[in-house]
Amino acid sequence: IAAAIGYIILRRIGKVKLKFSFNGPEVFGIMRQSLPYAFLIFLMSVYNRADVMIIERICVDGKEQASIWAAAFRWLDMVNILGLMFATMLLPMFGRMLLLKNDVQPIVKLSVNLMFPFSCMLAVGGIFFSADIMQLLYRNNALYNQPGMAVQYNIVFSWLIASFPSWCLMYVYSTLLTANGSMKALNIIAMAGVAINLSLNFYLVPQYKAIGGAMVSFITQTGLALAFIIAVVRIIKLPVNIKWMLALLGYLCLLILLAYGTVAIMSSMHWIVQLLTFCLISTGFMFVFRFI
Repeated sequence: IAAAIGYIILRRIGKVKLKFSFNGPEVFGIMRQSLPYAFLIFLMSVYNRADVMIIERICVDGKEQASIWAAAFRWLDMVNILGLMFATMLLPMFGRMLLLKNDVQPIVKLSVNLMFPFSCMLAVGGIFFSADIMQLLYRNNALYNQPGMAVQYNIVFSWLIASFPSWCLMYVYSTLLTANGSMKALNIIAMAGVAINLSLNFYLVPQYKAIGGAMVSFITQTGLALAFIIAVVRIIKLPVNIKWMLALLGYLCLLILLAYGTVAIMSSMHWIVQLLTFCLISTGFMFVFRFI
């Protein structure tokens, strides 16, 4: 419907005429050029979505464990939309800058400064208040209210939300590699991610079920983020700013201490007040560290 409406509008505005044609060599040429991108998308789908399939097939209570995974993962999926939107904006910017041989380091630094501290704040807050968040969302869920299940919900959610900073780093650095046309490096890293993900899933899921799958997801995403950063440094020759990296890690450590302090000092207050206080102070420290 959207395509039809768009065509009607274009025809009225620009007198566009619809003409069907088929050029075999050109079509097959486009398909051949698209294969690396299609293969990359396939690999990404495997290491991002294989966890829940393996959990459901391997575990004796597969459906219940898959439900726990899905309940926690949907919130990671939701916040990931922010990173995906950011990557969509970065791709044409990186592409044009690389074409004009401009320095991409300032844009990379700005993107990481905006996304990484924010994602760390959400991850640390999600981990420390995981029990309260899950109870708020699933207190009327029959599976959640079964003995011992609430703890599993909390742990799975904590591991999954902990991977959000890695997702954000991947959105920046993998987008830069895509804009540079470094498909060989991207596919090699993605294949390594698939191998690590599947191997660890088949090892950990039988023992730890959904929790094992969440741990594997965290390990996979963190490893991929580091691999993409290393690939960018080697291929695009971005300078390594140790001081900046230490500032990012220092901010993450500060958030962990801040979360501990907030929970300890404000233990008598409602958890939402504690979480909002943590987020407010964390945002203030973004200015102190000059990320914003």
